[in-house]
This record gives sequence, structure tokens and C-alpha cells, in this order.
Amino acid sequence: MTDIEYSYAVLDILEQLQENIRKRDNLKREARKKQTEEAATMAMLFSLIIPATLLIIFVIIETTDLISVATFGETLDNPYIVIVGILLLCSSFAVYSYLFVMHSWRQGWIKFGAKRVKKRVYQAMNDQKNEIGLELKNILESSLLMHSRIPDKFLSVRSVTFLIRTQESNPEMTLENAISKLEQDIKNKDSAHVLLREDELSMIERERQNRYLNFLAEIFE
Repeated sequence: MTDIEYSYAVLDILEQLQENIRKRDNLKREARKKQTEEAATMAMLFSLIIPATLLIIFVIIETTDLISVATFGETLDNPYIVIVGILLLCSSFAVYSYLFVMHSWRQGWIKFGAKRVKKRVYQAMNDQKNEIGLELKNILESSLLMHSRIPDKFLSVRSVTFLIRTQESNPEMTLENAISKLEQDIKNKDSAHVLLREDELSMIERERQNRYLNFLAEIFE
């Protein structure tokens, strides 16, 4: 395998890694969305309890005469005013109850219900998580990345693309010379692309530090 072929092979697996990162980010967004939807459903059900209870109480009062109608004032003689008043009251309770539950969810005040929701969402997405995690494990443990001729700090799509272009522009240049040129460019800060700062971790270094097999854990903690 020539140096340029080797560089293209490394680029290909780094693009697979980049795609895997995209899949993980999408799954995280989907997990957060599902949690919010579950919380919204729970809040909706809870918000209907108080209005329904009030409505039932009112119906009981009206049908059993537990409280004299006269005590509420003469306006209760008009059934339309009564109906509108009850609907407004129930709607207000429903809206404020929904907003309160959603606010409590975001603030982490709801412990028991939140744990159940998170557990249900996590289990539903577990197969996808395992598939993406296994794919990532295989990428990181591939020989091209485990025993790479390119230093870890340059194992990113942008840096390897630069190495390829450098070699293609000068067919006589070896991979090692292209790496030296890249190091010099970064050190002198005279390259227009500015691929990597000296104190910045490359994509592969960041991935090796991550708990990639359970990347959804941070969402459900």
C-alpha cells in the first residue's frame, strides 16, 4: 500500500467515525425528545385530574342539593353563566397544572415519575445504542487507528485531508514529510486552514476518552 493509499484508507475510517458521531448525536436528540414527549403526556394526564374532580364535585352538588344554589348568588339561576364559569375554571386549572408539572420536570423536582420515564425511554433505545456503540468500538480498535502511522493528534478528517492534498500536490513527498509540513504549519501558524491548536485534542483523542459504549448514560443520569 502506497502512502497516498494508506492516507485514503485512514480518511475512510475517520469518515466512518464522523458518521458514528452524527448517529450518536441524533440518538441523543431523539432520547431527549422522547423524554419530553413522555413528560408532556404525564403532565397532560395530571392536569386533567383537578378539573375533572371539580366538575364531578359540581355535578354532585347540583344533583343532590348539598349546597343551596342561593348561597352562590342569583347568577347561578342562569345555566349558561354556570357552564361558562365552570369551563373557565377547569381550563385554568388544567393549563396551570400542566405548566407546573412541566416546570417541575425541567427542574428535576419530579423524582419517581422521572425515573420511570427515563427507564422506559432508555430501554426502548437500548438496541440502537448498543448497535452504534459496537460500531464505534470496532472503528476505534481497527488496526488503522490502533497502529496508525499518523500521530493521534492529526487523526481527524480535516488533518488527514490536508495530508492527502499535500502528497497529491507533490508526488515525491512521503507521508512522514507531509506530517512534518503539517506540524510546521501549525507551529508557525502560517497556514490558512489552521487545522489544530497545540492544546486541542483531535477527534480520535476525544473519542478514546469518552465512555462510548454507554453514550446515552449522560442523558439519563
